[in-house]
Amino acid sequence: APSVVRILGTACGLGITGSGWVAAPGVVVTAAHVVAGEKSTSVFLSQGDRRFPAKAHVTTEPERSELYGRQAERWPAFAEYPKKTSRTIPVSVLEPLDRAEPG
Repeated sequence: APSVVRILGTACGLGITGSGWVAAPGVVVTAAHVVAGEKSTSVFLSQGDRRFPAKAHVTTEPERSELYGRQAERWPAFAEYPKKTSRTIPVSVLEPLDRAEPG
């Protein structure tokens, strides 16, 4: 699907790969474990060869619940994950480096 992206990065000297989804123009959402500890992150769009370096941040409430709910609407099985744990499942947002705030 055009809204699914591939995420590549490096953490602890290892290559990390995962996926995410486009929430808005220039905003990609992924599970926090996909980008945890990464020193560099790149997002690959599923259409064409477009790639951009990105900065990740872990969301807080109410943004986390809003994004998690949107993903559960897109993929109903996603709504089942919180029922299997007592912890809050973290959600990260990736933005192109040229739009992300420093820090």
